[in-house]
Amino acid sequence: MPPQELPPTQAAAKYHSLRVYCQVQIWLGNPVDPLRLGWKLQDNEVFAPKKTDLPAAPSQLLKIIMLVSY
Repeated sequence: MPPQELPPTQAAAKYHSLRVYCQVQIWLGNPVDPLRLGWKLQDNEVFAPKKTDLPAAPSQLLKIIMLVSY
């Protein structure tokens, strides 16, 4: 199965939902803190979406990949 066809992880879905909620609240004129609702500050000037709080892969797998690549 190609990666683009995989469903989002639970963490990715959580942050997407937070960003949607943040955007709707802004449209409604309600004050919100984007940094608490799925956004992060990039280079101290631009908001960027926070996509997950999970590592890309389990640490054991990353160690194997690192060892094989050398």
